[in-house]
Amino acid sequence: MSNKKYILIFFFVGFLVFANALFNNFVWDDKVFIIGNPDLYSFNVLKLFGKNYFNYGSYYKPISAIYFSALYTLFGQNAFYYHLFQLVLHILSVYLVFIIFRKFMKEKISFFLSLIFLVHPMNVESVSYISSSVSEVYFVFGAIAFLKAVKDNPKITSLIFIYLFILLSLFTKETGIVFLLLILIYRFIFNRIKFLYFCLASFMTLAIYIFVRWLLHGFELINVYSIPIMRLSFWERMINVPAVLFYYLKTFFFPITLSVDQLWIVTKINLTNFYLPLFVLFFFFSVLFYFTVRLHLVDNHKSKKLIFFLIWFLVGILPYTQIVALDMTVADRWFYFAMVGLIGTLGILAEKLSIRFNRIFFSSLIIILILFGLRTIIRNSNWQTASTLFSHDIKIEDNYDIENALGAELILDGKYKEAKTYLEKSVATLPYETNLTNLGIAYQKLGDLESARNIYEKALGAKNYNLDTSHKHYELTYANLAEILIVQGNDNKARNLTKAAVSDYPDSVRLWLYLAISEYKLGNKKDALIAGKRANTISDDIITKYVYDQMKNNLPVKIQ
Repeated sequence: MSNKKYILIFFFVGFLVFANALFNNFVWDDKVFIIGNPDLYSFNVLKLFGKNYFNYGSYYKPISAIYFSALYTLFGQNAFYYHLFQLVLHILSVYLVFIIFRKFMKEKISFFLSLIFLVHPMNVESVSYISSSVSEVYFVFGAIAFLKAVKDNPKITSLIFIYLFILLSLFTKETGIVFLLLILIYRFIFNRIKFLYFCLASFMTLAIYIFVRWLLHGFELINVYSIPIMRLSFWERMINVPAVLFYYLKTFFFPITLSVDQLWIVTKINLTNFYLPLFVLFFFFSVLFYFTVRLHLVDNHKSKKLIFFLIWFLVGILPYTQIVALDMTVADRWFYFAMVGLIGTLGILAEKLSIRFNRIFFSSLIIILILFGLRTIIRNSNWQTASTLFSHDIKIEDNYDIENALGAELILDGKYKEAKTYLEKSVATLPYETNLTNLGIAYQKLGDLESARNIYEKALGAKNYNLDTSHKHYELTYANLAEILIVQGNDNKARNLTKAAVSDYPDSVRLWLYLAISEYKLGNKKDALIAGKRANTISDDIITKYVYDQMKNNLPVKIQ
């Protein structure tokens, strides 16, 4: 079959399985990184290489910022086109995986294995979750570089092309370094011609990346106390390694229970959470070792292929074993690269079965593809909105963060009582500014201003785990508390609060407005007019104009 026909099949199957994802909304961190991210609103490449939401703390992803800014410039907040581009990138990744597999295995089995990668339910998080588009982008850059690098005797111009794409992969996501390692491993195992050139080019690529990052961003490891795995010491995190690896293997073979925002941790060594996963891992890798040795005795070259894909899998999974603490314990999107290595490993082992039991083998693969495809379609539907996602996943992974996220979505849906229930559970587990502020909003919407005020005051005194360190507190926390203080007649407190708040948010219309009102009610007309004029300058809308005109004419000011 020609490459064109394979591409058409990949597109047909890809759109068949992920069609319902195309109409999903922005969910989860999409609202922070895309909808509420002013850095994307104007397409400025130089600015996007500097400080922004994609380049903060230990993260530096300027190509990701450029990708999303380009989409925002073209399509604004229309989620359909983001999903469409993401799906096309995933299909392109699948085609590149097929070409890679075909270099190691027969065409027919390579095709079926690529289809498994295409429809696997674990990849829903990488394909249906817009913010995770970086998984496909860095993979495409890296896979193109790898395919160019496997040629027998590449010229210097080819080396430049290879490592330019590795650099693009690195600037998309730091995990792009796995492709740099993979190229060196491949050349060492299969073809050591110009190996020194590859080593030097790899060193130079890393040097360029480090220099650009140091110059424009710097290096900083972030540790967010609210994330359980980040509160653990190195050796405490190592207790979690068997459970983490077991999760990825179990979910790969049996993708039944899928959830986002997994923050579970193993704190004690016991049978269920440590010894059982360790035994399964030992058994799994022992079987692989046995077949590798056996294959080596029969076919040394094929055993090298098996070793290569096994290394691919291990290199891909190693960064996510919590050696360095991450912002979640496990995440399906982190398995995108490693999955190719695992599928390749199983493919090399299964090639003999495909010859001896041709019909049974490929019939089994078709059944697996159908089951995986159906599971993926169902999982896509969970991602339809943030409410449907969190309402589903909270039944699987119930933690303070999902409770807070679901509570916030229920507030937007006008379900304040239901939101209050989840937010109270979240606060009971770990009170911090975000969930306290959301709980305050729920009480405020229900008309209990006294409880709302107390909660907002607690929020200002609580820990703030927001990664945006340019502000002391959330604007909403300041503004909502100020509004309640003014309504309750605590004008002096409202003035003191908003005076501090406008220094934190100098362009906040609402805060300047509340400062103006509190000053006016205290009889400080001059200061009130200054604050009112400032609010009116920032936004000349009906409310600011009304407040400013009322104060100028010595008339009473009322807020709803």
